[in-house]
Amino acid sequence: MSKDDFDVLANKIRAIYAEVVGDDFRTEILTHTVLKERMEETNSGKHAKQQSSMLGHMDRLALLQKKKVFAEFGCGKGDLSNYVHAAVGDPSKFLLVDRRNFRKKFDSALRFTDNWQRLQMDIKDLNLTMHPTANGSHLIAYSKHLCGAATDLTLRCLGNFVKSSENHLEGVVIALCCHQICKHDIYINPEYLNEVGIGGEEFPLLCVISTWATCGRRKPEADEQTTAGKATPATEQKRGLFADSDEEREKVDEPPAKKQKTEGLPADSDEGANEASEAAAEKEEKEDEDRADEEGEPDHTTSGFDDTDQQEGDHWSGLAFEERETLGFQVKRIIDMGRARYLESLGMKVDLVYYVDRATSLENLLLLASR
Repeated sequence: MSKDDFDVLANKIRAIYAEVVGDDFRTEILTHTVLKERMEETNSGKHAKQQSSMLGHMDRLALLQKKKVFAEFGCGKGDLSNYVHAAVGDPSKFLLVDRRNFRKKFDSALRFTDNWQRLQMDIKDLNLTMHPTANGSHLIAYSKHLCGAATDLTLRCLGNFVKSSENHLEGVVIALCCHQICKHDIYINPEYLNEVGIGGEEFPLLCVISTWATCGRRKPEADEQTTAGKATPATEQKRGLFADSDEEREKVDEPPAKKQKTEGLPADSDEGANEASEAAAEKEEKEDEDRADEEGEPDHTTSGFDDTDQQEGDHWSGLAFEERETLGFQVKRIIDMGRARYLESLGMKVDLVYYVDRATSLENLLLLASR
């Protein structure tokens, strides 16, 4: 991509953002009493803050009601559902969906009961109308960690669910993240993209630009190695690896995802974003999340267009660090608005709100929908 072509694209992003988003979304950080003890144990750790605010918003929307079916997508160990259950109580039913298996699951002791069911499958293959627990139910769907395209697959699954008159989707609560691994052919609202003028060739470029919102400013390369020659966090970031402290995953033997090359970018510019995408999608949940909180691991930080894009000094785009960061956030919000409009098309009341501060998580926007 030439500098002139990039300038045209950047101006287009700014214009679309001004049209479809305008003023940024409000911040509303809530808490819930079921997380009070956990907040104290972790000294208000990142995970506890996020979970507490998510439950606070679910409570605000009156979604924490008995005799409902609660479906957690990308559930990991199921700790969020554990707290939802503590807030709701019985009788209520839970469906936990994840394509991977995990040790030390929160729902292990309940796996033989009819009220808790774990589905180890890909979201794209899930048909809730074929599941006896979900079909004909009043469903609340939620997730704290749906990377990129997984959010769109979940929304498509929920959209198919409500097409049956017997099914009732009462609420959706999804923490949005990892826009760099969204895919044009999976995105839930292609009509919206056409309406705002984003084509199939531009969408992958926008996804890469979105990394600028969360990659952070790096030190010069000379300062990125320890005296022992080991990579520092900054060096790891340059390689496209990042700590995903929203829902760190346990290591499992699984082949890495194939790289997806993005055409039209400067030479080697897609490698960092692709490696970051793989890390985001495959990173396994740590067994000790308290240690992650204490060490202050970066949250959803990624590398951008090339190995030098976030170092101090001149950048090929001609934009200062703050300008690149702003452009990355604008891309994220443009993508999220299309998701919100899709839920509105299902007859739901939709809200986008920052549910924790950026010091807690750089990926801090919550998609909320209710009847």
